[in-house]
Amino acid sequence: MQFNSPLDGIEFFADEHDPATIYAQLIVPGDSDAVPAREIFVSVDNPVIKSYIRRFILPKCAKKTSEDKLLQKATDYFRLYGCPDITSPKIRVGGGIRDGLIEYSLYNSAQEYVKVTPEGWQITTDHEYKFLHPALNLPQVRPKESKKTLLQLMKPYANVTKKDLILLCCWLVQSLSEGPRSALLLMARRGSGKSFLTKILTRIISNTRMDSSVMPEKHDSFVTALTNNYVIALDNCGELSKTQSDVLCAAITGSTVPKRILYTTNDVGVYKLKNTVIINGIEILPMQSDFAERCILMNLKKITEDTRLSEHELLRRFEEDLPEIMGAVFTALSVAMTKINTITINKRPRMIDSYEEQMAVASALGVSEKDFENIYFDNIDALNKARAEITIVEAVREYMHGPLVPGNQVEGTLAEIYAKIRDNYSGCKSDLPRSPSRFSRKLTAEFHTLYAAGLIVNIDPTPADATRIKIIKK
Repeated sequence: MQFNSPLDGIEFFADEHDPATIYAQLIVPGDSDAVPAREIFVSVDNPVIKSYIRRFILPKCAKKTSEDKLLQKATDYFRLYGCPDITSPKIRVGGGIRDGLIEYSLYNSAQEYVKVTPEGWQITTDHEYKFLHPALNLPQVRPKESKKTLLQLMKPYANVTKKDLILLCCWLVQSLSEGPRSALLLMARRGSGKSFLTKILTRIISNTRMDSSVMPEKHDSFVTALTNNYVIALDNCGELSKTQSDVLCAAITGSTVPKRILYTTNDVGVYKLKNTVIINGIEILPMQSDFAERCILMNLKKITEDTRLSEHELLRRFEEDLPEIMGAVFTALSVAMTKINTITINKRPRMIDSYEEQMAVASALGVSEKDFENIYFDNIDALNKARAEITIVEAVREYMHGPLVPGNQVEGTLAEIYAKIRDNYSGCKSDLPRSPSRFSRKLTAEFHTLYAAGLIVNIDPTPADATRIKIIKK
């Protein structure tokens, strides 16, 4: 919908998910031959549009006014009469494998896009989707054709097994499609290259000033980071809270979340999330099952001293290979578009849409459907086993912080405490040890994890009548 007003040359649109959010499309004059005129699409509170109004619109106005008043007039018009006619604009990628069209904004001065179809990919200035230009996004390199496969190009930079490399490359290619996808969990001890891998994956998917960050503590800060970035990379994470897991689920799947607009008002905006998520850490196994089912787990190998290179040298080599890596990603996307409707699905996991797209990508990379099926479900089994090993931590924490334990500690026989914890547990009880003896062994094995969670467990097997246990909240 165009808003006819003194704002000549600017078209205003309302977001279909939140009609109160207004976007403006305008042509910004070039500053020189090197920086030509370009079309941009920005929110009305973006400083670029205010600067444009101040320089090119206000001097033409007969009545004295301000850019704020003009923008407020447009916003009020939409709130009273507006009929949304545009979806939420894109940040870096528009379209998906199933659509048969993907557009990727390079954010360079020439306003170029990579257009991917089943016939191939090309660099063009024409685009069908509308893209925002947040200040965090930086220009991306121009991709070029490569004789090497994506698996060959990524192998020097991903410290993973051959099977995990296949899964990683499938995830990477799918991350440049707007379809359903999984979060990538990079779990490894120190010195395994997880931060480096996080950095280069972020660089491939979307060049941004915010290459990695710590997990935001506040909900509004988290939503703000997600809405301004296509890819969100969280470095050195520990345990995720339920609220954080829920927001990440929304970001991965594609959902709307509420967020207060300003601290000085009570207005609430509805924000559309659709992000690629990378999380790394030493122990980052998701406690919430909904989020866990949306994750791919990568266990990185330890880098030996004789093979370790400096990050400076690795980044130099990577930047040289990046144009070919980007080209290989777009080639795989194009081929996957031709295969998505021909693949055969034998097993049906929870995230079946994401699984089908990844299988199409695997086929595009030359991996058989059967081989990828085994790799994918082996990864699910590995994640489930890893989560089962720390489910006991969740169960003990839930019991100790519940109403059944009014003080800071509990003491009794192993069988008694085991029965109380098991009966109190709100999760899947089949994930817990099936006997007091197994329960005891799991507690011993997870002593340090329990300690990090604020719990001290002392087990005394010496009493003649029964083993006794004491659990203390730090």
